[in-house]
Amino acid sequence: MILADFNIGNTNFYISSDNGCYFISKTHSKVVSIVPKEYAIIKLFSLNENIILTKQEILTKIWGADYTEESRIFSVILFHLRKKLAKTNINITTVYTKGYKLTINK
Repeated sequence: MILADFNIGNTNFYISSDNGCYFISKTHSKVVSIVPKEYAIIKLFSLNENIILTKQEILTKIWGADYTEESRIFSVILFHLRKKLAKTNINITTVYTKGYKLTINK
């Protein structure tokens, strides 16, 4: 059963009660599993398309206001998410000294 879903460009993202989190790119028709934090991050970007989000904004919205990043967990999750999105038309780009932005290649 699908618990939540949303679309970005030609890619559908889902949370299901049996398969966890995943996405399907319409161009490749391949199911790709993602962890819940990756789902939360891409969902946050989908609500803020073409808007620069600072690292602190992302950390606060995903991990909570009192989260302090002592490890590189955000960087690692973002690295893996970018790798998984590589075959889609979705990019999370770094905006030097400002933050991150979701863009869709047409």
